[in-house]
Amino acid sequence: VRARAYRRTVLPLVGVEKELEAFDEDLSAVKAGEGRVIDIVGDHGSGKTRLAEEMRARASALPCLSVTCESYDSTSPYAPFWMLFRHLLHLDADADRDHVVRRLRETVQNDAPELLSLLPLIGTPLDLDLPDTPETAKLELEFRRQAVEQAATALLAKVLPVPALMVLEDVQHMDEASQGL
Repeated sequence: VRARAYRRTVLPLVGVEKELEAFDEDLSAVKAGEGRVIDIVGDHGSGKTRLAEEMRARASALPCLSVTCESYDSTSPYAPFWMLFRHLLHLDADADRDHVVRRLRETVQNDAPELLSLLPLIGTPLDLDLPDTPETAKLELEFRRQAVEQAATALLAKVLPVPALMVLEDVQHMDEASQGL
């Protein structure tokens, strides 16, 4: 038995010239400091991943962050952002809880000190149950999720490299809580 060497042939993209032209325009805008959101929607096997690969190649000068939503995580709140936050905090996936808390606190103190009182909310996507601060203790339960989204988004805005390409794949598997981020 002989093992074959893995070989991947990148097939040319056909019939997506308009989409790539629109992406190139959006990429120019991003490089100029404007934000953009691009949805790639299609049936299974329609070439979404290949199109995203081409977009990554065209944006190779930018930092690229990829988040893949897995079906088995679809019931876990903030599952896709758990690893993204750990990456942005320069933590390994297996970092212990105390190290994660320490690094989160340091990052917020250094990069977004105005968010320090919201640390328990920011810790939620990292699966950290931190003691409430006086500010977070005042939140009624019905408004807590929205406050988590706002606080986590505010931190992301401070620590994400700008400009950057962020790719969210298989978002049909994204849990409801993550959709707010």
